Amino acid sequence: MSTRCRGYAVSEAPLGTLVEGRAEYGCNIYASGEHHYVECIMIKAWKDMLDWFGKLSREEDGAEEKWEMPEPRMGKEHGEMEGEEIGKVDEGWTPDVVA
Repeated sequence: MSTRCRGYAVSEAPLGTLVEGRAEYGCNIYASGEHHYVECIMIKAWKDMLDWFGKLSREEDGAEEKWEMPEPRMGKEHGEMEGEEIGKVDEGWTPDVVA
């Protein structure tokens, strides 16, 4: 199921940016472009949502890639947070395809 859906959340990140939430919701979560009100997510993200549906319908396997947000780690020198690059969970992972 997680390869057939995605979620959008209130976030300061730009529209379509992968954000934390996969572990909590069971699918990839993307920034909606809405910074304050959950009620406005559809208004801000509808075009991105429809673009994703179109992409899935054009692809042969038609599945969402499984991504995981890396855990931030403390910087050694200043104690500040350092982000890591987003990476795939498992390179050998394949979507569940029901024939």
